[in-house]
Amino acid sequence: MRGTPRVGSRFKGVYTLLATLLPWKHLNRSKIEQIFNAERYVFWCLFQALAPLIWFYPLNELDITGYEAFALVLFSPVLLTLPTVRCMLTSRPCMAVLRLTSVFCLASVQASDTLSRLMFLCAGCFCLMLILTNTLWSSSEYQRNVTYWGLMLGLFAFIGSRIWFVSFVPVWWNNQSNAVVLAIGVIASISKISQGDDHSPLICVKREEQHGCLAVSAALGSLFYLTHSLFGDVSIVSRWSVTSYPHPGPMPNPWGTCSEACWANNFTIAWGVILASFTISCWRPLVSAVLNCSPVKTILLSMFVWLCEILFSVWTVAYNFVPGGVYTRERTDALMTFVILSIGYGLYKASKMKNTMQIGGDSLPNWKIKLILFLITSVSLAGFIPRNMRQRKDPPLIAHPRAHFSCAIWTFHFGYDNQGWQSLERSAQFLKETGADVITLLESDASKPFLGNNDLAMWLSEELDMYVDFGPSTKDHSWGNLLLSKYPIVKSKHLLLPSPKGELAPAVTATINMTGHLVDFVVTHMGNHEDVLDRALQAKVLARELRRAKNPVVFMGYITSEPESRDYDHILKKGKMHDIDDLDYQRWCEYIFYRDLIRLGYARISHGGLSDTELQIGKFRIPRNHASFEDHFHVTLDVNKIPKRDRFNPIFGNFQFGHNPDDTHLFHMSTPKYFVADPNKKIRNRRISP
Repeated sequence: MRGTPRVGSRFKGVYTLLATLLPWKHLNRSKIEQIFNAERYVFWCLFQALAPLIWFYPLNELDITGYEAFALVLFSPVLLTLPTVRCMLTSRPCMAVLRLTSVFCLASVQASDTLSRLMFLCAGCFCLMLILTNTLWSSSEYQRNVTYWGLMLGLFAFIGSRIWFVSFVPVWWNNQSNAVVLAIGVIASISKISQGDDHSPLICVKREEQHGCLAVSAALGSLFYLTHSLFGDVSIVSRWSVTSYPHPGPMPNPWGTCSEACWANNFTIAWGVILASFTISCWRPLVSAVLNCSPVKTILLSMFVWLCEILFSVWTVAYNFVPGGVYTRERTDALMTFVILSIGYGLYKASKMKNTMQIGGDSLPNWKIKLILFLITSVSLAGFIPRNMRQRKDPPLIAHPRAHFSCAIWTFHFGYDNQGWQSLERSAQFLKETGADVITLLESDASKPFLGNNDLAMWLSEELDMYVDFGPSTKDHSWGNLLLSKYPIVKSKHLLLPSPKGELAPAVTATINMTGHLVDFVVTHMGNHEDVLDRALQAKVLARELRRAKNPVVFMGYITSEPESRDYDHILKKGKMHDIDDLDYQRWCEYIFYRDLIRLGYARISHGGLSDTELQIGKFRIPRNHASFEDHFHVTLDVNKIPKRDRFNPIFGNFQFGHNPDDTHLFHMSTPKYFVADPNKKIRNRRISP
């Protein structure tokens, strides 16, 4: 700890410089430190991370696991009901321990296993809820104001940092970014502790409750949920309005700026940002109202309401795997109605309450807070500038006159690896190495609050420099199905396949311009194996879409059944398609079919621990004459007989029987295979007229 004063002195110089450059004559250094307190940023980081990490366990097991009980750490303020414990927890030494512990728990991402990480994260949330209660209901007006404004500015900083990290939270991104945020948090906490502001006791909890405290407390919980679920990242609202090409709706980059700017300015442009204005404007009156209520009762009820709403949001999508799902299926409308009505009724009750304590006063001048907010928002929105400059402008060129392309299908596991860590950078590197021109990623909608509010489509499209079609919309209760392409997407259509009993099955049909050659793609994730009727209806719709395709067409789908099963046969026969390898009977879910193309190669690549499913990839050539062409029927395993442009990346090894280790990306399951024209057999035309 000897180095701490020296580090603190450096930051003292930064604060002094800020106070000198900005015209804040009445705001001393300690107040600047209070406003810029990074602890409130830490609060939102830990708060946002709890639900996704708990969700990791039922995600893997497809069932309730018992780890959901870790959410009870949010009710740690119940300890404040015990007088002796309350005196201890509100003391200056204990507050110092709570502050430092919560910040050090940011290092949970560097834990050796998922359970250790979850326990560290829960410890941080346990401490943060105590800190929030102690400071927001402090008997010191200054401390209450600092807590509220710090919480709001911390939220803006949290959202702004996600813009720079393309919808991801810097502290959870990797060890390097985690260490930077951790260091800043420690410095901020030590600075806060050294100021000695944590000596004020809680507002008396034994005084008579005002009428309306129950309503405003529930409203505060709903406001936490609304903020967390819809505005935890600027891309969420714009993804509501996702439609098909050529008019896909406002993309998160750059139209997410509207949501962020709306939060900062209460400026209304469209319905999504009108809701943003409503949400941010509710915080101050509701927080002012709950200050006049019992601290412990208020925070416990608020967190209970938030937790119930989070669980309900899980139930609306995962209804096929949870008890009572038949009643919650796709009922986000009921959830949002309750949330809005709860907040509205809370605001009504707040207006009737006698507010002896509220947010405001002269301790933190309002115009200076607005100036800080303007600076945070400006820096945040500036993050879109370099991202827009990197976006693809022109499609890639292929030198060979006959267009070759490769396409891949992968179940993406929502951007989390099999240990619960974010896997975006590793996954992007893996996808780059495959060389695939068109990629469909299933289980790719991570915009939900219990999955981290992450926009995988936006991140991958910018990282891989590919066009993206995200569909269906995030509000349509599917697990997501996105299409990435190195070539321009001419048009597309988003489908929710018939699902009378099971989970919703998304599908996307798209036409892609392959340097002048139009190719159609149909990509999907069908329902569960147990839902027999659902899959039968879904297979019919998919076959119809394939049969209607006017261009050469590729189907990449998760059929949830074995080769030569009912749905497999129906899609092939009624859709007029060919299996890229009809001799591969080892498959269960992922399939690649095609029509009016010449197959060149097929491979299965192990997932390397990034998902629970392998990646499959196929190579094709677009024939010059679609009316008459020679498909390839002869299989060869000798890569030397294949032109280099048609070979798979040798980084994945050589031909391999059976499975490969789970921690590597290697060819396996009797692949890679290459297809060539067989000179010893009569050439057959593979064209099938729709």
